[in-house]
Formats: sequence, structure tokens, C-alpha cells
Amino acid sequence: MGRVKEAIQRRQRVSHGGAGRRAHEEVETERLLAKGMAVLGMPPERSAKTPKDQREKQVLAWWLCEQTTVTRRWVAERLKTGHESRVAQALHLGRCEMSDDVAGMKATLARCLE
Repeated sequence: MGRVKEAIQRRQRVSHGGAGRRAHEEVETERLLAKGMAVLGMPPERSAKTPKDQREKQVLAWWLCEQTTVTRRWVAERLKTGHESRVAQALHLGRCEMSDDVAGMKATLARCLE
């Protein structure tokens, strides 16, 4: 019976889902967040002091949601946008707004991925 258990244990595969995957995704998103804030000129320490609906925060929230699978709540907490519904508004802005300032920020963020 011991050999059977050993064989089963050797054949078990490591799961790539669950908590481990979420933790990896959050680490990667933190890296993207820092990079995005830097290219948009948003010092992290000032994030809590800027308006919740600041254009840079909205575009950055849209970009993070487009690039990752973190939750809207996670993005709202990191960007200090208040309720996660503001991230939903940011997604709409990112998809629909074509003003020069928003388009410029979107292009800047796209270049930082290259």
C-alpha cells in the first residue's frame, strides 16, 4: 500500500489557481501600478490627497482593469478612489472618452508596456 500512495503523490499536479494565483496577480498589478503612476506623474504618497475622480486615477484604473484580473475593489483601494463604483465609471471613461488628455494618457500607458 505504501508504494501506491507514493505513486499517487508523485503524480499529483500543483494547482495554478486559487490563492497562489491571486497573490501573483496582485504582485504583478502592484508593479504595473507603480509603473503607471510614475509615467503619469502621480507620486504614490499623494494618491490619497488627490480628488477621487482625478482623470489620471480614472485612466490608470481603466488600464489596470484592462491589463489584469484584480477586482474593482482592489483597484479602488490602491488608487484611493472611494467606492469601487468609481472604478466602473473609470472603465466607461477609458472605453468611451476620446478627449486629447485621456487619449494621451492611454497612449503613454500603452508605451510603458513595450
